[in-house]
Formats: sequence, C-alpha cells, structure tokens
Amino acid sequence: MPQAEGLQGLGGSVDPKTPWNLYGLESAVDLHAIESALLNVRDSAGRPACITANFILANPDLRRMRREGGDAFHVIPITQGFPEPWDDVLLPEYRRLAQSGVFDPCFHGFTHFSDHLYRQAMRQGGDLANRLRALAERDIPYLASYTPELNFALCQRQGGFEQPMEEAVQAAWFAQGMALFQEAFGRAPLSACFPGYRGDAVSVALAASYGVKGVQWFGGALPEERDGMLHLARNLEFEPALKATDLDAILAQARDLVSAGLPLIISTHSINFISRHVNQRDRSLALLTELLSRLKQAFPDILFSHDSEFVTRYHQRDAEWWRAPTWGERRARLVWLAR
Repeated sequence: MPQAEGLQGLGGSVDPKTPWNLYGLESAVDLHAIESALLNVRDSAGRPACITANFILANPDLRRMRREGGDAFHVIPITQGFPEPWDDVLLPEYRRLAQSGVFDPCFHGFTHFSDHLYRQAMRQGGDLANRLRALAERDIPYLASYTPELNFALCQRQGGFEQPMEEAVQAAWFAQGMALFQEAFGRAPLSACFPGYRGDAVSVALAASYGVKGVQWFGGALPEERDGMLHLARNLEFEPALKATDLDAILAQARDLVSAGLPLIISTHSINFISRHVNQRDRSLALLTELLSRLKQAFPDILFSHDSEFVTRYHQRDAEWWRAPTWGERRARLVWLAR
C-alpha cells in the first residue's frame, strides 16, 4: 500500500490503525538495516544470523488495468521492479544479501492473493469486484480485512468455509511463480511457505516437482518427513510490530523446545522491519538483536541456519546437525505437544 491514507473511506470493516492493514514496501535502507543487525550477531561457529525471506514474485499492475478498463490481469515481476507509484529498485539488494549469507530467498508464491479469483470476480462483477476496484483506485491490490474471499492464493472461501483450489489452478500459479523465482535468483527454491499456510497434498506435490525439499507451516507440529519432503512448523513468534513481545517468554519456550531436542524455528513478518507506515524497524531490530544474543547465552553451541541449509543438511542426513531424539527428549516432546 503506497499511502496509509488510502484506507480512508473503505468502510467500517477496515481499521486504519491495525498493523495488518498497513503493509508497505520495504526500502533499500530497510534491507541494509536488517543486514547490519544480522551480521552483528554470530553463532558458535562464527557465522552471522540469517533470515529465510519468502518471496512473492509479482505484483498486479493496477494502473495499467485501470487505464485499459477491461478484464485483463497484468503483473509486473520483481525482476522488472514494482508497479507505479513505487519507484524502488530492490532486486540488486535482494541478490546481494543472498550472496552475503544473511538472506535466504525462498518461495512464497507468484501472488499472495488468488489471481484466479481476482480475474473471475472482475469478469463477473458484483460486490467483490466493486471492493477490488475501490482498492485499485488506491493502488492496493487486496486487503485481508476487506477482500477476505481471495486472501490466499491456493484456497477459496465460500460461506465461511475454505477449500483448496483445483489442481489446474494451482499448477498455473506454481508455473508462473517458479519461473520468476529462477529468473530472479538463478536457482530453484529449496523451501516454500504457501500464502497463509494454506496448501494441500497437491500443493506439496507441485512444490516438490520444482525441486522444493522443505515446506513451512505454523505452530505445534514436529519436524516430519513425508514423501521426501521435510515439513517444518514455526514454533517461536517474533512479531513486535503486530503484538506485545515478551523476550523472557520466548526464551522460556526456547528452553522447552531445546529440552525436547527440537530446532528453534522463529516466525516473523516483514512488517516488523519496514520503515513505511507502521515504522517499527529500529525497535524490532533492537529486540531481535537482544533475542539472538540471549539465545546465544542460553545455548552456547547454537548454530544459525536458514531453510535452504537446514533442509539440505537434513536430506543429506548430516550427523553433525541431525540425530534421533533421546528418551528424555521424546518425553519432553509429548509434554510440549500436549500443551
């Protein structure tokens, strides 16, 4: 969203003060700031902290679509920049951070919302189309609280229920996104996080067909391999721009996880590190530095890893990184899962 003022006039369902409604684009300065913060914290092997950055590969060209006034859906891939009114040039920075080792580009998708349902709504007209046009006039493609029907690319919502997109729709979305990822970063992604964590067996199989070795989910589950895919659940939340953040509570949960022989998989969203709109970047980075430093103190042998290395070492059965849990760890896992 280019301007926070764009939320005005959309109606009572849109809270202009809710951080989830206030996403802007990161800047080059934001990227340099997170790079500096990560480089300043080193693990037991002397390597810097790192972040798995899940990329959306294209953004709708709303102004072109408005000018043409038709049903055509146009996008601008991140390899070509960003739609008007954005003028940021960020791909060289993304690539540089990836080469430095602090940034691991992975696959989030062609689009975060359903481009299939977007096109369908604009052809059919009606209430959803009217809401999408109202957003497009503000240079906003979709908004979670205003157009919930199409928030997530791989599922559709009808009558309060969600169901996965049919395989042909998913396949087209994967094909476009994976081609752009290859163009942007010169390789296939090794890890994927489906938008909103909404994905099914079809989604996992399609991701695997492009070389993905690990899928990210949220909350509660143990790492598990199924059909050659490592499924990882995020188990620590770090969201200072979105909710109250208690580092003591995060450390206590980390101790429980380590006592169960589990990796610490931190979930965080880009809004925490973006200066536009919410502007919590500096506070979030200070808290992140403190969190990582305290984790180092609590676990002197800690190793920092991003998804690509993590899943690669798993599939290689690297004995320095992976082992069977002890009986004590198994008991601790049962206690942790029962919470």
